[in-house]
Amino acid sequence: MKNQEGGAGLGVLAIVGAILLFVVILPLIGAGLGIINLPFLRLGKQVELNQGVITKTYDTEYCLNNYEWFKNTYQDIQQTDSKIANIQAQIDQFKTDAPDRTKWTFEDKQLYNNLTTELTGTRNYKADLTGQYNSRTTQLNRVACKELPLFVKP
Repeated sequence: MKNQEGGAGLGVLAIVGAILLFVVILPLIGAGLGIINLPFLRLGKQVELNQGVITKTYDTEYCLNNYEWFKNTYQDIQQTDSKIANIQAQIDQFKTDAPDRTKWTFEDKQLYNNLTTELTGTRNYKADLTGQYNSRTTQLNRVACKELPLFVKP
């Protein structure tokens, strides 16, 4: 019976020794040689690089400016829809008033061209605003302080 107890004690002692070797002794030797902290140095550098972005993202003034940009741009997009509808209504009214294109005067043609050019420009402006808005919503440092829609239909 004493042999069995002695064998169990020897097994426990071997396990404790292995734990000390792997948890205390090898890490101390590795740290002394600079081997163990190599992966952590790279992680530390990454955290340092990202710290500026994180600090800037949650800065109160940055958040406020960011929110105002989203709010103003969203309102501009909504307002541009009204402008497009108004210009289209002008074009439709012009076509109703002067249906026969062959009888248009030079001034009529010029007015029609101006209206269609204005409509195209306003649609392009809306597409540009929508693209900027949707692009910024994918930037994580912009979305953190925003409560507006995450996507606007083009």
